[in-house]
Amino acid sequence: MKRGFTLIELLVVIAIIGVLTSLIVPAVQAARESSRLSFCRNNAAQLAKGLIRLDSSMTGFPSGGWGNAWLGIPERGSIQKQPGGWAFAVLPYIEEEAVYKSLEGVTTATAADRYKAALAAPVSLFACPSRRSAAPLPVYAGSFRTAVPGALTIEKATRTDYAANAGTSAKCPPLSILKGMPIGTGGNSIQIEGCHNASHKNGGSPIRASINGVLNGHINHDDDHLGPCGSCSGNATYAGPADLATGDAWCSDMTLTGRFAAGRDSGIPELQNGLIYRMSRTVPAAIKDGLTNTYLIGEKFVAADEVSSGMAEGDQRPAYVGYSSDVIRWAHEPPTRDSAETAAPNAFGSGHAAGWTAAYADGSVRTLSFDIDPEVHKLMAGRADGQVRLP
Repeated sequence: MKRGFTLIELLVVIAIIGVLTSLIVPAVQAARESSRLSFCRNNAAQLAKGLIRLDSSMTGFPSGGWGNAWLGIPERGSIQKQPGGWAFAVLPYIEEEAVYKSLEGVTTATAADRYKAALAAPVSLFACPSRRSAAPLPVYAGSFRTAVPGALTIEKATRTDYAANAGTSAKCPPLSILKGMPIGTGGNSIQIEGCHNASHKNGGSPIRASINGVLNGHINHDDDHLGPCGSCSGNATYAGPADLATGDAWCSDMTLTGRFAAGRDSGIPELQNGLIYRMSRTVPAAIKDGLTNTYLIGEKFVAADEVSSGMAEGDQRPAYVGYSSDVIRWAHEPPTRDSAETAAPNAFGSGHAAGWTAAYADGSVRTLSFDIDPEVHKLMAGRADGQVRLP
């Protein structure tokens, strides 16, 4: 007599297969994510080592560039007079010298084609595999300046999922940061804008006074800050100087009052306490808290629904742009996991469930929790706050 499966037996087999599948699929997904996280950590490590090699060659970590309207210029080195950012400066030190050299000697006739090709060239180290590939994305952020007159329009460019550590101040540096700064002459005549801490009796009210007036009367509340009252969480971007000559003049003007007089409150180098920021030149000796205790670069937050569009705030510009939230982040906000419901264009973060990757100034790499203590996070971003606390 022939014997076959009964309907009940068939249903039992299907149920068992379903249970096994439900157990196997998450395990496979977890293994894949673990592999992607390892690749991401390796990317961060290689970028950090490239920056350390650059420091050894050039005596200083690269500048964060001039502003979000500027692209890298290879003939201008890697520190204050380099308009582009750290991701451009590090190219020769991560085996991407061909991309870097392709922009040497551009002319008015060749600049557009050469920059478009260089900016669209995928560099795998800049892409976290848990988030996206290194393929170029549309650019919606306007035109860009280079060594030649005029502005370039870039249609597509690769991005970086890693950002340099500029410290803790971002858009709203605390007024207390002015203490001990080289004020120089003009402290009574240069007017600056600030805002009272919300918990103060005049909470949220603006401060407008001379630098000396602020120093003598307004630095007495925690979290009083420079800049206008309102949100400090918006995209911390700054176009930068209009041309190379102006930028060079800004680089050579090292007085704090001179910078304030020109209205350059956003990103004034002396007010940044990280490692790579606008017109910076940080040498290892300046990292008083120790290389192993200070962030060099880390993964950046990107809105989860825009990772492939190029439209996310803090992710709209090419990897080789200057001082901008696109390539630089701060620790005044906690690190944040990619989410469509969150806006954190100045924050570190990632698309990993396990946490976010940070590379330190000694080249070491750690995966840190999104729940890291906010004060510890800030201390790890400051290069010389005198308080070393490991997460």
